[in-house]
Amino acid sequence: MEIETINALRKQLGEAVHNLSQDSRSQESYLRSIGTWPSLDELALDLDDAYLPLVDNSALSQGELAALGDLSSALGSMSGPSNAQLWNGEVGALDQSEWNRIRELAAKASSRLDV
Repeated sequence: MEIETINALRKQLGEAVHNLSQDSRSQESYLRSIGTWPSLDELALDLDDAYLPLVDNSALSQGELAALGDLSSALGSMSGPSNAQLWNGEVGALDQSEWNRIRELAAKASSRLDV
């Protein structure tokens, strides 16, 4: 992978982690601005779009991998039909404890990112 692509993905990753670390109102505003509200999926998809290619190309430090792995795992644990309510902003999902945990993990990951 070219260095320009890696740098662009790292920037995208930083933005995705930043969005995940924001308070629920900021997250709602972001999702409305990109037209995906009330679906919260885009918050996780933005992360995956940058994180997975960087992992595949060994373009993250061990500290970054650890923090981002924790964040990605926590998002993954919220997936599946039994957790559909956690991905619907109209039912107050962003105010649930699961999303508070995501914000904490994202803030931790943000502090470890070198972007």
